[in-house]
Amino acid sequence: VAKVPSQAATKARVESGDGVPFFQERFGCRDDGAAWSAYRELVQYSRLRIFEAGEGPELSRALAYSLAEQTANVSEILQCNVGIIAGYHLLARHSVAIADDWRAYSLLQLALIWVFTLRNANRVPSEASREWFTRSDHLIHEIRTLRRRLSKHRARWVAQLPQVSPNFRQPGLRIGIVSVCAYPADHPLELKTLTPENRVLYAQRHGYGLHVHRLHPLPDQGVHVQHAKLALMAEYLKSGAYDWVAWFDCDSIMMNLDKTLDSIIQRYAEHPTKKRRQRHSSKSA
Repeated sequence: VAKVPSQAATKARVESGDGVPFFQERFGCRDDGAAWSAYRELVQYSRLRIFEAGEGPELSRALAYSLAEQTANVSEILQCNVGIIAGYHLLARHSVAIADDWRAYSLLQLALIWVFTLRNANRVPSEASREWFTRSDHLIHEIRTLRRRLSKHRARWVAQLPQVSPNFRQPGLRIGIVSVCAYPADHPLELKTLTPENRVLYAQRHGYGLHVHRLHPLPDQGVHVQHAKLALMAEYLKSGAYDWVAWFDCDSIMMNLDKTLDSIIQRYAEHPTKKRRQRHSSKSA
């Protein structure tokens, strides 16, 4: 049995840039306590019975609730990445079975996000794949299939969206931009210099809040810097400082500095934020 490192040892590794020990690559989640054991049993049972008319809806709800609980703590998710991927994958397949392709497409995208948290070339390991009945190539194939199936529906939806000027700015809309550029000082890539400068130019032009982290942003939470974006975004969202928070990886560059995030929000979300704030204000008053 591998020895679990102490909290102090984990913190020291994170601060030194070495990161957490990835919980000894325990993708099977067999030794991670009662919570993961119960989740594993639910996934196994659901895989056998979720497509039956009688138990299917109830198992789908139970699995969705369990996933919400299991994904509440980012550092704990990293103990069982593949289990989370398998849960979303199974829910997506159930959604296809009940003809809810849009929900299935969204769930497959969620599953793929968790594939990207794996450190082995973004692929579910073979042993874990057999154990949890999920595979990266199957996820990608199903996403492509649904994308083709939904393309006409999406085209009609996009055609109905309002036309918005690319430099549209909504007065009073609070938008924050977050990035992590925690590259070592001797790293050969120029991103650690180029990206922050690009972010500053864009944020200042449009009056956006800007948070570019050049060091590990959450060293005390036992989360590797590669995975800190999830917990970091949750922190900014919970702070209440912004109506919208936009994440940009450090290897992304704003090429069109005139196009605002407001214009994207206004077109695709129809900017419900202000109305919601007004309703909340009237209720609290």
